Amino acid sequence: MTPLQSAATVPPTTGLFIAGVGMLTVFIGLVVLSLLLPVLRKRVGRPVPEGGVPRRRRRLSGSELAAISAAIHVHILQLDQLERTALTIAVHERSSRPWRIEARSAQLRASRDISHRDRNG
Repeated sequence: MTPLQSAATVPPTTGLFIAGVGMLTVFIGLVVLSLLLPVLRKRVGRPVPEGGVPRRRRRLSGSELAAISAAIHVHILQLDQLERTALTIAVHERSSRPWRIEARSAQLRASRDISHRDRNG
């Protein structure tokens, strides 16, 4: 019996049952995970550094924020320039292949589609 013949004998509700079991499994897994995450967070807690006192994050000054913003801006501009260059090269690559045009015209001439066309009619 081939796989197609055996698939023809399977009732259509079997696929729905398999899909339902799969979705139910994922749903139950997500519910269990959402219930366990807060418990694990309380139990594990945050790691404390060797000094015994958790460190606080240092606030960045205005000049530091400006330097970070400028660096990100320059990086994005470079990415944009690279993308524009790649698109420009891709556009001009297609039209700058004269041997393709020559090969196509030779092919048309060989099939006599151009040379024997009635141009007066």
